[in-house]
This record gives sequence, C-alpha cells and structure tokens, in this order.
Amino acid sequence: MTFITRACLAASVVLCFAIEPASAQYNVFNSQSGPVTDVIINGQRAPLASVRQFERRCQIGMAAGRWWMDNNGDLGPQDGPATYNINTCEELPGAEAERERDREREKRKTENRCTNFPGQGWICSGSGFR
Repeated sequence: MTFITRACLAASVVLCFAIEPASAQYNVFNSQSGPVTDVIINGQRAPLASVRQFERRCQIGMAAGRWWMDNNGDLGPQDGPATYNINTCEELPGAEAERERDREREKRKTENRCTNFPGQGWICSGSGFR
C-alpha cells in the first residue's frame, strides 16, 4: 500500500473504536479522480476505496476528521498523540486515556449550565442543580 493510501485508510479510525465495523462515520464526495471521503490524512482526502479496504482489513469503522500519520503507520488526530497503528490494526498505549479525556471535555461543556427561555424561565443542568 502506498503511504497516502495507508494514511487515507487509517485517518478516521481514532474515533471509531467502539463503532461496529460496518458503521461508517464519514461522508463521500465525487471528485475527478473518483469518490473521496472527509477522512483527511496529512492534508489529503482519503479515497473511498482505500477507506473501505482498511475497514475490512482491520474490522473497524472509520470517522471523518483530520489526522496525521507517520511512516510507521502510527495515526493520531491532528495536533494530538498517535492512538492507532494502521499496519497492526492495534490501538496504541494511551489511546483509551485520550478517549477518556475527550469524554471528560465533552461532559464539562454541558455541566453546570443554564439556558434561559424568554418568557418561560431557566433550565439548568449539572451536579450543582439537582
């Protein structure tokens, strides 16, 4: 497999470890060179055929996003650590911790927040509002 093909195949793996193998989490676009996805690895859109080939080989769904990949096949989110190796189809040490940090960040975004509905009042959520 060429470097770009490998990169394109692996890009969206990082966010899809819990997704069933057939659950694609990317969009497909037509281009002059054929169907491509919004899986972007090292600045290049991944071809649909490459993404599907990777999904079959590693039995994992892929997600849209921007990723980096090195020559060893280590893959990670843009500006983040490597979390998966596309050659071995294995999660790298620390990937679970990275996902847990992402979950905590998402949780904090919605914790202890109030929303005002004009004329109807406020709705608050979070541990401080039980």
